[in-house]
Amino acid sequence: MAIMATYGFYSHQYEKSYYDKYICNFKLSLTGIVIGKNGIPIGNKAWLIIDVKESNYQDYDERDSIEYVSAILKGKSAIVQCQVSSDYKFGDSIILKSRACQPPLLENYRNGQLVKSTWVALSFNNYLKQKTIQELISIR
Repeated sequence: MAIMATYGFYSHQYEKSYYDKYICNFKLSLTGIVIGKNGIPIGNKAWLIIDVKESNYQDYDERDSIEYVSAILKGKSAIVQCQVSSDYKFGDSIILKSRACQPPLLENYRNGQLVKSTWVALSFNNYLKQKTIQELISIR
């Protein structure tokens, strides 16, 4: 019983720390068009390559300061982590919404109709730290 109580305490502490560090601090919002996808080796997830039409940042890249990353923006180009890349097609409209202390929301529209609305996934950052945004965007 003591083991379970200890696990519960540490699990709760980890969860709160995770939310404070990765979710509550995520501030990027953008709209754009899917121009590519890549299968960076991160399990069953993939990155959408986005031609950004509008954003609340010019550049957004936290790879040097946090362990997990869900989006990187450089000018009018972005990569955004998605859960299942087959749900997204070239030319789809994307809206990425940051939300106060909630996981960022990724909405996918095709022909003006909402196709999918889901949380943005987080990826362990080691692979991403080795690449520039231009290298990541060119992997299609």
